[in-house]
Amino acid sequence: MELRLFRYFLAVAKEQNITKAARVLCVTQPTLSRQLSELEAELGTQLLIRGKRKVTLTDKGSLFRRRAEEIVMLADRAEQEVKTPDYLAKGDIYIGCAETETMRLVAKTAKELQQNYHNLCYHLSSGNAEDLRLRLEKGLLDFCVLMDP
Repeated sequence: MELRLFRYFLAVAKEQNITKAARVLCVTQPTLSRQLSELEAELGTQLLIRGKRKVTLTDKGSLFRRRAEEIVMLADRAEQEVKTPDYLAKGDIYIGCAETETMRLVAKTAKELQQNYHNLCYHLSSGNAEDLRLRLEKGLLDFCVLMDP
């Protein structure tokens, strides 16, 4: 399965319309529709319910969307990390956190780091401990701040 197909599927899921997604992706509508049908055939399940003007996700389609988002994000991060020269402190830092007072310390530290290293970009994710631990284990977060009961 090609990464391109994940991107196609995610565009359709976001736009909820194959024609609009095709415009965003700069491909023709028939090409996109065929690619999605082939993806469904490859997976052996229906991902989309095609209406006259709107496309909705099936339950399997919703699950596939979550996994596709994770795969595309990991692929983008891998590409960025390989392309960044080793001597530069540059790139994206993915931080997961529960909404706690500790977040103030994380934000203060991030601000101080950014004063010295202007090419850092922070991505903050909020969630419960279980969700954040899973994202950390999958490599979607660089670190996270959690509180156990």
